[in-house]
Amino acid sequence: MSPLYAVSLLLVALNFASALNTAISRLHLTDSIEKNTQTKLTRGNSSISELYLIQPLDHDDADSETYYQRYFSRTSYSPSSGASPDYVFLCTGGEGPGFTDSVLLDSVHCTGDMIELASNLFSSGKDVMLYAIEHRYYGLSLPRGDMTSDNYNDYLSSNNAILDVSTFVELLNSEFTTKPKWVTFGGSYPGMISAWSRLLFPELIWASVSNSSPVQAKLNMNEYNEYVGKVLADIAVGGSQECLNAVVEGHSKIGELLATAEGQDELQKSFNVCPIDGLDNPLSVERNAQLFAGDGVIYVPAQENDPSCTSELCNVGKICDSLLNGGDSSETSMDKLVRVAGLQNSGDCVTTDWGSQISMLQTLAATAGGTRSWLYQTCNEFGFYQTCESESSCPYAKGFHPLNQDLEMCQRVFNIDADTVSSNVESSNEFYGGWEIKGSRILFVNGNVDPWSTLAITDNNPEVPEPTECLPAFWVDKASHHFWTHEVLETDEDEVNEGRERVWKQVTQWLELEDEGGC
Repeated sequence: MSPLYAVSLLLVALNFASALNTAISRLHLTDSIEKNTQTKLTRGNSSISELYLIQPLDHDDADSETYYQRYFSRTSYSPSSGASPDYVFLCTGGEGPGFTDSVLLDSVHCTGDMIELASNLFSSGKDVMLYAIEHRYYGLSLPRGDMTSDNYNDYLSSNNAILDVSTFVELLNSEFTTKPKWVTFGGSYPGMISAWSRLLFPELIWASVSNSSPVQAKLNMNEYNEYVGKVLADIAVGGSQECLNAVVEGHSKIGELLATAEGQDELQKSFNVCPIDGLDNPLSVERNAQLFAGDGVIYVPAQENDPSCTSELCNVGKICDSLLNGGDSSETSMDKLVRVAGLQNSGDCVTTDWGSQISMLQTLAATAGGTRSWLYQTCNEFGFYQTCESESSCPYAKGFHPLNQDLEMCQRVFNIDADTVSSNVESSNEFYGGWEIKGSRILFVNGNVDPWSTLAITDNNPEVPEPTECLPAFWVDKASHHFWTHEVLETDEDEVNEGRERVWKQVTQWLELEDEGGC
């Protein structure tokens, strides 16, 4: 999936050696790129081209340094005579690993909405060109020289990414004999880029689809883990109140045990916490204890929930079933967590080392998968820190993910202090509008099994203006984070397919408009 990753989960998952080798390979590749380098990739009847565009690092400086931005094109639904297409659909990039050629075939990014709509329109006699553009500082779109330094400055920002989009659209328009209608698509942070591209450049972007996009930046996103608790109790996805109670009670006991040396030793043994040089028990260090318990000792895939997955513990329903029915009647709630955590970790020891995590974030390896770049954007623009504080209804160990943990990361990795992070978040909302976003022909779609929906444009949030004809919003029931943008499968829920059809209908209606009248 293409989620806005919970920072702590993403960091723990990184493999240092693999990421380092990948980053070095990418540096060598970008050193060898020439303007208009193109690779043709063919799958069935689909021809995918991988290309690079020279972009300025600073769009306001005519003498700016440049970088190579990677993008993909697909001509399957476009005119064969060389004429201009009726429409151009653009899949916007964002945080996480870079694109591959599959982005315009069968990826999680823009398949179920954008590509399927292009196919439908082509069948009805319309020509559509498909593109996907990688976000600067992610994938292979990496400026040389900025890989490990703190010299991100403002070059890595959503605004510069949107300016990259506008430059790309203008360049392509100059090659068409008639100007087509452009529609941007994206899910998660790319969904924010999609919406804001239409907001800032309505003369270039005809309409946009913004899937699962938390457009309201927030420093302390306590809502995220509180929503995970709601999902654990949601019968529609296999959850239950009993399941939620087991998670809450088990973590409450963990919080109690972390208060004493004896309890820490018990937890280290029970959960197989990896030893760290120089420490008898890593859990005796406050930040290590927070990493261990503050985001849950088991992983609950609320934002990635797939009802039809088949592997063990792959969705909320399977996790709840294992928690409640996988052991014997003598198990305590913490015993249940110990058992499920062991299954999720495949018996490996659990690494809990705050110092090593900070050190890794300052390296080349952290840039390779997009981790360092996304962390910088949270510090410089959005916040989105998924806390579990004492007074919250978070289902994990309350008080073990305080906001100061994330703010310390910004300070130590990028030398951005807490007051500046807070100010940056406020500035982002002022610039784009947050929940008060203006503009027209932006469609906001959210799944009701997605914690990120708490900061999105929805139709039942008292803090959000009512959706309008020009800024519509709707829910996809039983769907997680932009699940409807994934490849269309026979196992997809009816609600997901209905959500796709609503997207297609709305975009088609906008494309049929002759001018800017109405919306």
